[in-house]
Amino acid sequence: MEFNSSLSQDVIPDPELLEQLETYFPRFSPEIVRMIASKSGMSTEDNKVYNVLAIAVEIFMNKLLNEIYDVDNRNKKNLKTHLVYDELALVLKDFNIDANCIQKFTEKREA
Repeated sequence: MEFNSSLSQDVIPDPELLEQLETYFPRFSPEIVRMIASKSGMSTEDNKVYNVLAIAVEIFMNKLLNEIYDVDNRNKKNLKTHLVYDELALVLKDFNIDANCIQKFTEKREA
C-alpha cells in the first residue's frame, strides 16, 4: 500500500497502523465526525482521517463516561448506568460540545 502525503516522512504512520485503521470500526460514527468537522471548516476526502478522529472521540467519550460513573459511584446516591439525553447534553456542554448538532444529524439519518 503506497502512501502519498505532503507531510514530512517523520509523521507518516506505520503501515501496520494504517492497515489496522481500515479494519477497525469505531463506535462513534465517522459520518458524525465528518459533519462536525465540516461545520468547523475542515474537509478531506481521506476517510482514514475521519476514522482516526472517530477513534479519538470514542476514547474521549469513554474517559468522560468513566469519570461520570466514578463521580456517581463515589456519591452512591444516584448511581446511573445510563444517561438520558438531557444529562449527556449538560455534560457535553461543559466540554464546549453542542449535543444538538449530533441529535439533528441522527434525526436526519433516520428520516
